[in-house]
Amino acid sequence: MKIIFFGLGSIGQRHLQNIIKLYPKAKIYCYKQSKNTFLIKNGKKFNKVNILKKYKIKQIKNLIDIKKIKFDYAFITNPSSMHIKYAIFLAKLGINLFIEKPLSNSIKDVDKLKKIIKEKRNKCMVGFNLRFNNCYKYIKKKLQINFFGKIYKVDIFNGEYLPNYHNYENYKNSYAAKKKLGGGVLLTQIHELDLILSLFGKPKKINSHIDKLSNLKIDVEDNVDVIMAYKKKFIVNLHMDYFTKPSIRYFKIFGTKKNLYWDYHKNIITIFNKKHLLEQKVKFKKFNRNDMYVSEIKNFFNPKLKSTNLPNLQTGIDTLKLALQIKKGSKF
Repeated sequence: MKIIFFGLGSIGQRHLQNIIKLYPKAKIYCYKQSKNTFLIKNGKKFNKVNILKKYKIKQIKNLIDIKKIKFDYAFITNPSSMHIKYAIFLAKLGINLFIEKPLSNSIKDVDKLKKIIKEKRNKCMVGFNLRFNNCYKYIKKKLQINFFGKIYKVDIFNGEYLPNYHNYENYKNSYAAKKKLGGGVLLTQIHELDLILSLFGKPKKINSHIDKLSNLKIDVEDNVDVIMAYKKKFIVNLHMDYFTKPSIRYFKIFGTKKNLYWDYHKNIITIFNKKHLLEQKVKFKKFNRNDMYVSEIKNFFNPKLKSTNLPNLQTGIDTLKLALQIKKGSKF
């Protein structure tokens, strides 16, 4: 199969390396105009390693040349402000699309992309890797059997220091730090919005405050606090930031029967009974973050799985719309 990459930064190279291990016979191309060809692996940058040579990647510098090759799949892993533009171009060619999250930083031309994908019957997946986390799957199943009883509150916290995201680069140069590239903690950490929508659906009412609170040299928000109210009379409290040290990421559910605490970094779920006493700890095998991304690739390339069975274009649209709705309450 023939695969083309638009963007070979950290996440692009992660997907690239997983594909090469899983499908060594795949022919890899990239649309790339910059001269940067360094390797990024395990969070480290190797300036002396040329990824094009190492992985035998054929570079394409002109969009017109892409039309001359029949590609099976395209990975759009460049800054989010560029996603829709290239997705539309590739969708028109009938190429199956993997679009890294977030879908975009704007709703502009999203319906146009949706129409083209429907007409061409392209497979489209959006990169919400937490859908392949065992803790997420556990919570999803428990919600389906009313494990928690009447839920009255959900607390979600995701705080991490932006300069620690990628130790190999100056954080000020990253897309996450720049408004014009679609940065900001809300879109960069949009995974949390996908968790909320996939587990609880759309909220009835939203109150939010978005701001830049730290002294980080960025032109985007670094703090988000949201309260979402639901028809079933429970609330979701969401907090995200770029300045928490050390990083903290958790997901809590409070119900009449059970309470749950998911510690993302430890990959452990703790259950408390209605008397608030420790009932059990659910431990999964040693957490390897890359396993989620491997599962993503396998599911995307699985011919038996259609877009409807995956985090798809509509998933990307719904999370983007929720993010933009949250931003309306911004004080920034």
